[in-house]
Amino acid sequence: MVNYCFNCAAKIDKGSFCWNCGTSFEGIQQKPEDQTQSQEIPQVSYIQIPQEQQQPVSPIKNEEQLQLQNQYEPVVSYSQSVDEQLSTDMNPVLRKYSRPRNVWRIVYPILIYFGVSVIFGFIVSFVMIIGISIRSIANTGAVGSNGAQVFEENFLLVTLICSLACILIFGLIWKNDKKYLQKFINKGSGIGVTFLTILTFACLSLFITAVMGLTDIIKYFPSYDIVARALTMGSVTVQILSIGFVGPISEELLFRGLIHNRLSTWMPMWAAVLIGNAIFALIHFNLFQSIYAFLIGVALTGLYIRFRNLLIPIIAHIAFNMTSIVLRAVLEAAYVEKINYGSIMFYSVMAMALSLSLFLRLTKPAVPVVESGVDSTEY
Repeated sequence: MVNYCFNCAAKIDKGSFCWNCGTSFEGIQQKPEDQTQSQEIPQVSYIQIPQEQQQPVSPIKNEEQLQLQNQYEPVVSYSQSVDEQLSTDMNPVLRKYSRPRNVWRIVYPILIYFGVSVIFGFIVSFVMIIGISIRSIANTGAVGSNGAQVFEENFLLVTLICSLACILIFGLIWKNDKKYLQKFINKGSGIGVTFLTILTFACLSLFITAVMGLTDIIKYFPSYDIVARALTMGSVTVQILSIGFVGPISEELLFRGLIHNRLSTWMPMWAAVLIGNAIFALIHFNLFQSIYAFLIGVALTGLYIRFRNLLIPIIAHIAFNMTSIVLRAVLEAAYVEKINYGSIMFYSVMAMALSLSLFLRLTKPAVPVVESGVDSTEY
């Protein structure tokens, strides 16, 4: 008679302990060598052996042992189930990093943002200078292009190309990051939420325009005038594409999608909101625009926290930028010399108050998923 271990199919000469895999049995299968494997197998109970006393399992040595293992392989008891292990790996709270790495995870997307701007800005400007020089030589026989002037005149086009590159890069990073975020449902994907978001941020844009017109505050910030002139130098179509659509998408991917979510994993929420939007304000590189950019960034972050849907702050950002572009284009086309900023402020405040009240009454915040099997894909 030959004794076989039910765990590794090794032969056991005597006793009820397998020296090959460290498994103990209260009973073992005994099988004559000249009988087939169809013999009835008695019930076997297992005794847990501490892990430190177990010996490593040796590889299967022959076909007979492989057949026995496939036929009599026991159910292994793990200290942690597969579902628990997956939930641990996907839990943002348990996905810890060291403090230097947390800081680096905030810094390197900003470096990418500026690096892309510098590299693509140089490439696009260089190509434009070469093209203008060739055309100038063909027409006049002399080179007549200024690099700084070419860059200033095509600033919006350069911005558009850089923003498209940033959307591609940050989109790939965001796709990986969102796998480790808490899943939510009821994320404000309805038409009503979209309409109220557009109305609120369009009114906010009109209100800021009215404040600037009534107080003439921009005369104390000459740097803002330089930036505003550069942003309005291109055609309306380029302004709509660059400032109205592509720019907001790249900025929301960076600041709400990456920076805010990464900050909130290792600091309080209020600190993540303040620090993330302070960075958002500083990248505008002029004091006046940084002031209201910080406030708008806080509002956009509040939208994201409420709905956990990156599409909502993207829509709000687009509405804010598009309102100022369309208003400027309409006023220039109508040759309006004097604007009643008081009326704009009054109606924008009234409409904003109405939309905010409806927004808070009719919308519900996103709810964390607590059960498995719920479709709650992050955007």
